[in-house]
Amino acid sequence: MSVDPGLVAAGIMIPMLIDLLAIVAMTCCIRNRVDRLLSNCSVVADHKATFSGLGFIGDVVRIAVVSTIFLAPKVYLKRGVIDEAQVRMFPAKYKILIVLPWMVSIVVLSALVGFRVWIYIADIPPVSK
Repeated sequence: MSVDPGLVAAGIMIPMLIDLLAIVAMTCCIRNRVDRLLSNCSVVADHKATFSGLGFIGDVVRIAVVSTIFLAPKVYLKRGVIDEAQVRMFPAKYKILIVLPWMVSIVVLSALVGFRVWIYIADIPPVSK
């Protein structure tokens, strides 16, 4: 029994598209709240100033940086670019809402890379009709 590589790729790409839509929706809904709740964090303000010319993509990048703040706060704290009290007081539901889609992106990207490596190692030729 062989598995069609196209079905495997579709099984990976459909969750990737759903996750992308979730990231877009989450960024639209939460970006202003994040700016208010992390107003003393210089990294957030600096990213807002630096990437403001990118429009919505800049907002997505800023929310991605906030996600990394919640995943590795000690790194940012050591550099002195976050306010520890503000990060600690950030609402838990927003933390989950920010971090979860980015973690899903990492998992889906890893699956896509793993699939590509499997295709390469298994030497599966492209389907020609």
